[in-house]
Amino acid sequence: REWYKNVGIDLREYASIDKSGNLILKLNDNEEEKILTYYDNDLDKLDSLPQVQILEQYKVLKITGNKASVSDIIANQFGLLTIDEMAIRQLFSGVSSNNVSVTLVVEEEDTNIIVYEATWPKEDINLSVNNWKFSN
Repeated sequence: REWYKNVGIDLREYASIDKSGNLILKLNDNEEEKILTYYDNDLDKLDSLPQVQILEQYKVLKITGNKASVSDIIANQFGLLTIDEMAIRQLFSGVSSNNVSVTLVVEEEDTNIIVYEATWPKEDINLSVNNWKFSN
């Protein structure tokens, strides 16, 4: 899939690699706004769910519910690139690439117990709800 067609900008036109091997994007405000709108649409839909909170300037994604409701959110609302979208949003807001992280926290609604927590990139985020420690 050619991602840039969805955004309306071919980022390859604005990209370069510096001497340290870092990817550098030089965008004007309009181009940046198009990209952020693309990401924010997905994240806003997710954040509008009553069981979901995006916290700490896109560093934490918290889902609260029982096993069935969390499974439904993961299967039907949580996009394949949700973690990437949160990380990119941090980069665009000025967070250094060395400091970008996204923590997924899943809290069981009835017990208020954290049944899963992982922070990317230190750890892989496992979306297999059956491996999480729900009480029921």
